[in-house]
Amino acid sequence: MAQHDQVIDNGPGLAVRTDFNAALAALFSSSSGAVEPAVKVAGQLWFNTSTGKLTMRNAGNTAWQPLADEMSGTVNVSTPPATFTGTTADTATSILRVRDNAGSTGADGNAVFAINRQNSNTEAMIFGNDGNSAGLIGGNNVPLRFGKWVSGVFTEYLNMNTSGAFVLSGGLTIDPPSGVQGLHLAQADAHSGRLFFSSAAHVWSVLAWDTDGTLQFNSGGVYGTSTGSARVRMYENGDLRTGGATYSTLLGITAAPLTTGSPLRVAYQGRTAAGGGQADIVTYTDAGVEDARFFLTNSTLTVKSVGSTPVTHGFLMEDHNGQNRIFLYRNATWGFLLEARDSAGASEGYIGLEHDGDLVTNNGEGTYPVIHTGNLDLTCYTGSIADATTVFPVGSIIVASTGAGVTRNSAVIPCLYTPNSNQYIKQGLSGAGTALSGTWRARGLASGDNTTILQRTA
Repeated sequence: MAQHDQVIDNGPGLAVRTDFNAALAALFSSSSGAVEPAVKVAGQLWFNTSTGKLTMRNAGNTAWQPLADEMSGTVNVSTPPATFTGTTADTATSILRVRDNAGSTGADGNAVFAINRQNSNTEAMIFGNDGNSAGLIGGNNVPLRFGKWVSGVFTEYLNMNTSGAFVLSGGLTIDPPSGVQGLHLAQADAHSGRLFFSSAAHVWSVLAWDTDGTLQFNSGGVYGTSTGSARVRMYENGDLRTGGATYSTLLGITAAPLTTGSPLRVAYQGRTAAGGGQADIVTYTDAGVEDARFFLTNSTLTVKSVGSTPVTHGFLMEDHNGQNRIFLYRNATWGFLLEARDSAGASEGYIGLEHDGDLVTNNGEGTYPVIHTGNLDLTCYTGSIADATTVFPVGSIIVASTGAGVTRNSAVIPCLYTPNSNQYIKQGLSGAGTALSGTWRARGLASGDNTTILQRTA
């Protein structure tokens, strides 16, 4: 270390020469020492060996300032590059720092460090701060381009233009807040740029398709290679179409927010086959088991079965006020019923097809058979056998000899009249042969007191 008061005292020649040498040593070493020189003047240099820093006495001769704090003006690098080297002490300590000691912050922050345009005094890229611990990076009303340099060739990957929009090299544009803002995928080939969503095992993509003007949702693509298979297409007129399977659920509704395995409550399904298709609306129980199914189809498909059907109502039609109703449903006793109900929900009657094929009707008071399976083909007797026919359809009318005492609507058993094939006669009278099938009732006299009109009622 060498420090000196810079005063040469009077004395013998050797002493004066020694004093000169000490003063020169202090000048050459910048008054190096672990403590400051005893004599200090403004502009004096002191190399502080305890910190390893070169300092200069300030203009007021009141403190030492690191020599870099006093730099200003322009530093010309005649032979580039100018390199700053050092060894970082830790992850929180940088090699080079630029500090802003401004006591106030401008309306848009303070510019601290800038890179000028080529051969110009005008800044191109500026680094600064906003006075609230946030760093600022921006262009001086010029675009900022981000990319890489390889062998002197710059390849741009991101451009921030002067309006604030970010444009990726592939055409992705993110606009700043404005009248129309959002995320813009520009055209990458014959169609729009793709937006890919990838998980560990699945890939989905969204794109605008110029060929038919649709917005497509595709699955199974590979980013950068292929878009995959179109699963949903939305047309400009509002049509929505799905594809990719011969039998699929087009829309499913659950009773709770969607999670893996959420049971369906309602499903709109579609089937396809050569020449036609089928549309299904399906309801499910709380356990996710199919409850009822309504479908429209054509003759090209043979799948026309109904799953389990509720016993209350399977198909319902209402009038405009939602009160008067017609129900089509299955009943455990009467089979499939078509029933009318009033606004209070009370039955007004129904027509039913029983499990054995019989057709019944109900007027709100009782259920009555209309057609039995056994005589569905005998709605009207068309035969010509005069002497042997004993089976007639329900509702058939004949005239028979009954004798006196037959009251209206009483039960009568008619028989073939053995002596004359043109007549019928009441069972028990002389000449009565084989009895006619079914139940017959008297409907009044035909002629005189002994001839009665009979009708088969069952």
